Amino acid sequence: MVFTQHGCVFALLSVSEATLTACSGSNTATANWNNDAANTCTTGTMNTLTCADVATSAVPACGAAACCFRSCQEASFVVTSCDAGYKLKTGADFDTKKCSAAMALNCGKSLCCDVGTGATCATVSAEAGFCGAGKEYDSDKAANLCKATGGGACVAKDATDVHACCKTTVVAPTLQVCSAGIFATAGNCPPGKSYKVAQKDAKCASAKCDKTVTADQTSCCSANAGAACGDASKGATAADFCGTGMEYDKTMSANLCKAPTAGACVVKDPVDVKTCCKKTVVDAKTSTNNTTDTSASNALTAITAVLVTVGLNQ
Repeated sequence: MVFTQHGCVFALLSVSEATLTACSGSNTATANWNNDAANTCTTGTMNTLTCADVATSAVPACGAAACCFRSCQEASFVVTSCDAGYKLKTGADFDTKKCSAAMALNCGKSLCCDVGTGATCATVSAEAGFCGAGKEYDSDKAANLCKATGGGACVAKDATDVHACCKTTVVAPTLQVCSAGIFATAGNCPPGKSYKVAQKDAKCASAKCDKTVTADQTSCCSANAGAACGDASKGATAADFCGTGMEYDKTMSANLCKAPTAGACVVKDPVDVKTCCKKTVVDAKTSTNNTTDTSASNALTAITAVLVTVGLNQ
């Protein structure tokens, strides 16, 4: 249909002319998917399947997927697309027979695969190297059949038989041992616990030990057995025990130091300090008063020096 308005020429396609309805064979040429050179089957054979501009649940969209019949061979269908225990069809069924499902381009396993006819996978359960690199025998596939005819033997490393009988080997991640991680440095276990040489080969839960992870603490740290922090003679109550910026923490009096069999806590030892001490909190008011007192003292000293100098000059 053609019309003119304001000196311009317009062309409109009717609904029937603009809508695709078939891959080929439609009475209206423009309704065919292959109505021009671009819409041809580069692989496979054109069919006359009913199709639509936009796919519905019942009708596929016009295009290569719906309109080009192909054989399993033309579709490059591979055995790993079959179910385990199945094999590729052979002869004309695979090489030249066209897939004729609703989506003709996508040859499926029901069209390209046959159930195996060889021995069961259980017959190779103990055969070392059968599956090849990165694979291992899968006991869940013991009843699957290999591809040989007449119950013939499974073939090591054959793609079909490997697919039927094997699974990908799962490589466990490398976990860090306690002796190579952060816990081997004193003071990184929780208060009341410490790293022991006996735990050197224990493994953390991940590739790198983390002192904040409970599972890693459990692997690498054990409860101390030394004297209690609050012990009057062997504990951590001495004035200089905790070191600079730290002080004894009464709330940790029941914690045990790292020494064996009730042995004495060790002054400034990182493990025992973490077990028994806390950071010293400096009172802001006291600090201010001390600063004021110091300033006043310095000012008085300066005044005294001036008076002395004046007296000497007189």
